[in-house]
Amino acid sequence: MKMTITLSMLALPLICSAAPVELTCIITSGEKDVEWKVSLDEAAGTASYSIPELNVNQKYKAIFTEDKVVFNGMEISRVDLSFKRTINILGKITEDKGQCKKAAPIKREF
Repeated sequence: MKMTITLSMLALPLICSAAPVELTCIITSGEKDVEWKVSLDEAAGTASYSIPELNVNQKYKAIFTEDKVVFNGMEISRVDLSFKRTINILGKITEDKGQCKKAAPIKREF
């Protein structure tokens, strides 16, 4: 009985872990707004994104803190969903900013 309870308690965090959070972000990059689709998976410690317009898909290890998620020079606020990307090209540092919102769930067959 004790063994069953102990094993159940060990499995509980796996059962209760949150599903990935899906976001749609609009990033102002120069003169044009660009849509990013971002998936944040705290349980796996990853962040992935796609930029459909540019046919880009990437996945990175991410750091999840109480108020933000940081990955590959990018930061998304967990408080207001603001997005910031810092780029260093040959010593010239630029920063793109944007805003995210929770993506509407899509109907899936599996």
